[in-house]
Amino acid sequence: MYPVIVFYGPSLEGYIPIPGDPRIRFFGQAFGSLGFFFGLNKLLQKNSMVISNLLLSILCLSVIFLMGFRTMSVLIVFFAYLLIIRVKGLNWNFFWYGLLCFIVVILILQMPVFNKIIQNMVLRNRTETLSNSEYARVLQFEYFTKHHFKSFLEFIFGSGYPHPKQFCAYSQYMYELSNNSNINWVDLGLLSLSWVIGIPAVLIMIAYSIKAFLLKVPPAYYYLGMWFIYLVAVSFTTAEFFREGNFVVQAFALYLVEKVYSDRMQKTI
Repeated sequence: MYPVIVFYGPSLEGYIPIPGDPRIRFFGQAFGSLGFFFGLNKLLQKNSMVISNLLLSILCLSVIFLMGFRTMSVLIVFFAYLLIIRVKGLNWNFFWYGLLCFIVVILILQMPVFNKIIQNMVLRNRTETLSNSEYARVLQFEYFTKHHFKSFLEFIFGSGYPHPKQFCAYSQYMYELSNNSNINWVDLGLLSLSWVIGIPAVLIMIAYSIKAFLLKVPPAYYYLGMWFIYLVAVSFTTAEFFREGNFVVQAFALYLVEKVYSDRMQKTI
């Protein structure tokens, strides 16, 4: 791939690194969480490639931790348990799989780079709370719900996307707002997205994610629906659902869900 930029941040104009906070971002990073659920699902199905699937799950889980999001790190474990229950049911196997996941997480956290990220998460958790009136997400919610929109219709259908490369008055205004007031529209996830592209569009995105989860597919493909629900769950405090490149990942996953579901229906006819 060299010299193509995969991990962005330092490449952005005006990027200021946070000392001691090694967090990565990359295009299409939803492949990380999708790969984790895929590997775990194959492990639960006792696929012949046990070592490969275990390694895939561990590496993808490591990527999630390296992103440094508290919500994503906690919920990936929660939804992993839900996937285990869905595939295996509630029995003693659930306990042993849970113990294995716990051991893997503990081993990962012993590595210095992951340990540092956890420490930073704990430190941020002391100040980055909704009870703090100066917390960025609190300021953003106050601004967008009370001051931003010019009319009710604009609130419903969104005020448009402030593209950083388009030097129009709106983009310049949002850029200065982010720099001067710490108000950036992306930090409240799907709620933020509704302020930009409208409530109906966001509801459609949530709807197709729920449908992907509810469609009846063989157990080997349960990971697809679980991944979509995970994306929705973590995207109330992060931009993971619509981060750069992630819609392409969703397109592949939706195609696979539809294909597997169609094949299953044809076999039942």
